[in-house]
Amino acid sequence: MGIRHASMEDWPAVSEISTASGYDDYINTIGPSYMNDGSVVVYEEGRVLGFGKINYLEDGSAWLSGLRVHPDAWRNGVGISISRYLMQFAIEHRLYHARMLIEDRNTRSIKLSLKMGFAPVQSYSFFEGTPATSGFKPVNFKGQIMVNEGWNFVKISGTYRGKGEFMESGEKTLVYVWNGNPKLVQVMNAGDDLRAEKDGITCAAEAHNSCLRKNFIPLDGFESATVYEKALEP
Repeated sequence: MGIRHASMEDWPAVSEISTASGYDDYINTIGPSYMNDGSVVVYEEGRVLGFGKINYLEDGSAWLSGLRVHPDAWRNGVGISISRYLMQFAIEHRLYHARMLIEDRNTRSIKLSLKMGFAPVQSYSFFEGTPATSGFKPVNFKGQIMVNEGWNFVKISGTYRGKGEFMESGEKTLVYVWNGNPKLVQVMNAGDDLRAEKDGITCAAEAHNSCLRKNFIPLDGFESATVYEKALEP
């Protein structure tokens, strides 16, 4: 009983809880391979009632995601128990900052994160399509910002430059393009020359929301979300 690390045998329960809790989203879209990335833990009390996931980011932080609790166990402290376990697990791996991305309409998860001491650090808008970067030139941007690495937000700094590059247009539109996922492009500074080119997802700080809406379609079901962060004390 209690919390344990999950195995592939737990996938049916994870999938069912994701649907039952109202989040029949990317987890079931990914399928069983969801269990292979990072570390998934489950809360079990007679049966699996909840789960959560932790990934270890290259900027030395922990990324918490996929926290789901079956409606039968809501308001019983299951979500807090899973989150605290994951944060302690992060500390044991010498990761002293934790982050998570919460969709802005998910009031239940927002309340839980604030209760655990997380604070909002940056809000983002998400759009369908990829910016056309033809004619953009690489630039040596050194600002300390967060960029979206496949739905994990990492801090770009002198010790971690990521796996992509910053590119700028003649009209000073600045984007970050991931080498490993060229269809996932983040807009740092939006200009009038920003145009949608193909399938993919574009992420931008909310300050550029109005500019992107001229040429991009908001991502259905996930139009805006906020990164929350907490310092972890050993």
